[in-house]
Amino acid sequence: MDLSANCVIYSTAQDITDAANAIAADGHPVDLDDLATISPYITHVIRRFGNWILNLTPPAANPITRLDLESQVLFAP
Repeated sequence: MDLSANCVIYSTAQDITDAANAIAADGHPVDLDDLATISPYITHVIRRFGNWILNLTPPAANPITRLDLESQVLFAP
């Protein structure tokens, strides 16, 4: 997860750099104070751990929670 988060941050920082360079190339001034307030780690837009959908509806039948294995499978002779 850390690697993917770092890749997203790097890509976002690159996009910010490209946008600032494009604004400067168009002849508009880029205020360094404004640029300093932009963060490449935007937490309210990026869902770092993906979308989680919780189904809180109980199952129709009771789930099977018992594991029936022979003792030879679990414990080697």
